[in-house]
Amino acid sequence: LAVLADTCDRLAVMYAGRIVEEGPARQVYDNARHPYGKALSAAFPRIGDSASRFAPRGLPGDPPDPSALPSGCTFHPRCPVALDSCADQDQGLRDAGAGRWAACVHVDTPAGTAEPVRSTS
Repeated sequence: LAVLADTCDRLAVMYAGRIVEEGPARQVYDNARHPYGKALSAAFPRIGDSASRFAPRGLPGDPPDPSALPSGCTFHPRCPVALDSCADQDQGLRDAGAGRWAACVHVDTPAGTAEPVRSTS
């Protein structure tokens, strides 16, 4: 991920075959807005950061079976911030500001709307 953040202009993070976050590569890597993007970044040690080098964080649970994806947000069974509604409603990519998109109910949307502004399919 660090190589991608340094060599790409934009980065898309996928979970269970769907884009869950997209934006300027360095911003997505350094400050992910989707919980899976955050977990993915935290799973890798950072050069010069001895704390992460000796204790990279993982994510509990297993990815879903592609032939039997969970309802709603496919990440909700492993998500540390999932709401009850996440099990029922898939979150489309939402405007996360500054050219960023994230498929999470916790991302603020334009004008406070609750509807996705961009499809993930």
